[in-house]
Amino acid sequence: METDYCVTRKHKLNKIIKKPKENEPDLLVLIRQKVSDVNKIVTLGYQLLKAYYLYRLENNKSLPLINTKFIGYCLKLVSIKINNKGPKSNNTIFKDLKLYYEKYFKKNVFANIQAPYTDLSYILSYSNTTILTAIENNIKFHFTKRLSKFLNIVFMDSNIDKIYMKIQITKIKNDLLNGTETAGIEYQKWIIDNRRFLLPNIKSKIKSYHYDIKVNPTNYLPGMIYMNNYIESMNGMQFHCFPLRKNIVPKYIEIDTCSLIQLTATKGSNDKLKNLKIEKPIIWNQYFNIENKVFSSNKTVKLDDNSIGSYKFHGNIQTDGIGVSIRLSLSYFKDGEWVKYRKRKKKKKTQDAEFPYLDELDDNKFNEMKQRKKVYIDPGKNNIIYCIDDKGQEYSYSTKKRLNETKRLKHNKIIETYRKKNGVEKLESKISLESGKTTNYKKFMNYLKIRNKVNSQTIDFYNELMFRNMRLRTFIETDRSEKKVVNELEKLYGTNCVLMYGDKNIGKQMRNLISSPMIGFKRMLKRKFEVYNIDEFRTSCLDYRTTDDNLIKNKNPTVKCMKDGQLINKKLHGILVSQILRKDSIGSFLCYQNRDRNACLNIKALVNYELEKGNTERPY
Repeated sequence: METDYCVTRKHKLNKIIKKPKENEPDLLVLIRQKVSDVNKIVTLGYQLLKAYYLYRLENNKSLPLINTKFIGYCLKLVSIKINNKGPKSNNTIFKDLKLYYEKYFKKNVFANIQAPYTDLSYILSYSNTTILTAIENNIKFHFTKRLSKFLNIVFMDSNIDKIYMKIQITKIKNDLLNGTETAGIEYQKWIIDNRRFLLPNIKSKIKSYHYDIKVNPTNYLPGMIYMNNYIESMNGMQFHCFPLRKNIVPKYIEIDTCSLIQLTATKGSNDKLKNLKIEKPIIWNQYFNIENKVFSSNKTVKLDDNSIGSYKFHGNIQTDGIGVSIRLSLSYFKDGEWVKYRKRKKKKKTQDAEFPYLDELDDNKFNEMKQRKKVYIDPGKNNIIYCIDDKGQEYSYSTKKRLNETKRLKHNKIIETYRKKNGVEKLESKISLESGKTTNYKKFMNYLKIRNKVNSQTIDFYNELMFRNMRLRTFIETDRSEKKVVNELEKLYGTNCVLMYGDKNIGKQMRNLISSPMIGFKRMLKRKFEVYNIDEFRTSCLDYRTTDDNLIKNKNPTVKCMKDGQLINKKLHGILVSQILRKDSIGSFLCYQNRDRNACLNIKALVNYELEKGNTERPY
């Protein structure tokens, strides 16, 4: 269990804003308007950034460096200019971008999906960072997966053995990224010819491409575009090289003290911005009920220097005009005021893993683990978690239970019915004529023409407060359901237990199954319990009593059911059938058991084996 250096409280915005006094702006109305304006600007900003980048690439012109400054130029250009106030940019990049916007992009923009830039400079500075993070994370987490997909399409041949080709494709990928020559000779020429299109030249050969992708992710955009263009030419399923905001329901914006002063601008606002330390408590007290309990916490934390810290509000909220997230930072009392506590960074040769494996523990921690109460968890799709301890006490949190408690299907049905009733679904069906994933410049501009025309017809519909109310309600129900899980685990197993969690990794969303919580759910459990990763390879398909002796014989049972008027055989994935040899007589019998329970017992066997033997060699 780790110390949280920042916690967030969720509440309704109208419950914490004070009613406006005479000659004061109605802050609630003002914030809702700015939320809508920022949503319009950011939606168009994403589009301009991608269109300009593709235009420069297609015309063999130098590519812009994507950073917060460049993103700020994009957001400024797509907004409506009310006056000529503000600093003028003589930057060459800005001039080129402006020329492109006026000549090519502007004709695809409708007046009612634009918004003024007025009083938004501080708020949009946070949006710049959010957009850059979205672009970089898309590359960091997906580049190597996209490379694998590209190589599969290039080399996979139905006339060649699949297993052989998979091995060769893996070697080709490693040769590209590591500069080795492990793939067959027939592939080396292709690797040499195509590396320059797929990967940038890294200055330091000491650092690998895996490292460079994390440090300089935007350098890999041309390679992603090259791969996507090839996949498109082969009529394959494309991927997003650039994130786009397709859902135009207004999103959360971040408001700090400077933003609040700018929004409620009066005479002397510039003086207030120069004296933030003095003005911060005054302006927040003027417009918000700071005495409300959501702005403080009674929880105390022992800090590194043995002083006592507490969570305090330091002037930062996020809101969509309906819900509000109030950020409380861990603070300590110094010189008559609460000061943010800065975590002292310790110099470490290696970074600690977020969820370590047993073999990564030091000797003291490893020996301590032998005495601790352990709970073995198998994560999955039908059962989000299935748990069992050494006493055989079981607990499961199923997808069905989550859907029921979060009211997710109910909320989705309400929104879907409302969209159909207002003809929005029919309007949005036109967008499917073009793909937003394309990296062909002309095709993307055709997509924008259709997308923005539909957006101009539906923008007022999605600005209705109902959609944001529904989002807040879904969050509250989901949070309540997950906290209930933690409380039930604590009640059943106690707080001193450690969770041995299977290291499931689902690469992409599986068809015909709802999305289920992954790393976020695991981190939520970590706030209350110690969580360790366990290699769960083959734990669900091997009978925990026979291990790999019965691997081929283990299977899923089938039942007959009707589908589309036809009788079909359907596999029951949740039930594992094993063939067990009889001890006292010749022959065998079939054993039916819960697949998730079997996986938990396999995980238990693996943990006990590793703790007893003291090595990482798997028994099966």
